[in-house]
Amino acid sequence: MNLIQIQEFFADYSLSSVIIASITLLVTFLTDKLLRNKTAKIISAFFPFVLGIVLTYLKAVIFDGVFAFTLSTVSAGFMSGWLSVMIKVIIKRTISGQKPFIEKDVAVIIGLIEGYVKSDCIDGVATFIKQLIATDDNTEPDDVIKDIADTLTQNAVENQSDFTALAGLIFASVKQTKE
Repeated sequence: MNLIQIQEFFADYSLSSVIIASITLLVTFLTDKLLRNKTAKIISAFFPFVLGIVLTYLKAVIFDGVFAFTLSTVSAGFMSGWLSVMIKVIIKRTISGQKPFIEKDVAVIIGLIEGYVKSDCIDGVATFIKQLIATDDNTEPDDVIKDIADTLTQNAVENQSDFTALAGLIFASVKQTKE
């Protein structure tokens, strides 16, 4: 990373979001090592977002004295969770020697579908899902989520029962960053 990329990064994200994302990232790395069963794997996709929201609320209570749970708290926390997933994927990819990402959304999608989709086609599936979401202007969100779930089912490592919740999380996380 050069200085311009670092400046652009901090222009896009506030310092508190980066700190909360870093804490979330550390906790997520620890829980990934400890929890290996199927139920924990399903919960682990949602964990960074929930933890980001909780930590953002705690930051507002402790430092700002605001006890209200507002939409901006949820939005900022969701963004911190999104950022922690993106950083986690970039770190894991860099350590393993895989190619870096150009698009942040694809990195987050990869972070969410890791372990569910075959590793040899994970980049292609993530790019396809991003395109599905990008072309949904005239399509109902429920239809896009169903298409994402179908794509995940077709490329699944093992027969999972339902990918609808994960597909909804992917859809919401990509849409959140566009607004």
